[in-house]
Amino acid sequence: FSKLTMLSNKLDYVTFLQIFNLANCSNLKSLLISIENLLALTILALESYKSLRSLPNELSILTSLSTLVIKECAMLTSLLNELDNLTSLTTLNMR
Repeated sequence: FSKLTMLSNKLDYVTFLQIFNLANCSNLKSLLISIENLLALTILALESYKSLRSLPNELSILTSLSTLVIKECAMLTSLLNELDNLTSLTTLNMR
């Protein structure tokens, strides 16, 4: 999916999505989805997402999130201040 530049906001309606893996989407410009609607999300993996500069603030609402993987996101300069709101988070994998 290296040519993918945008995600549809229709993903907002996939409220029962549990695993969201964005791997090798190096041309993806932004997450245009309302991630706060993905309340069942347990695993979020962002790999080789070269344009990612920050995590969406809404990520802190995802209390079901148990695994957050961030790999090869060289432009990422900060993590969420509200990371402690992720009460189900058991795995944080960053490289």
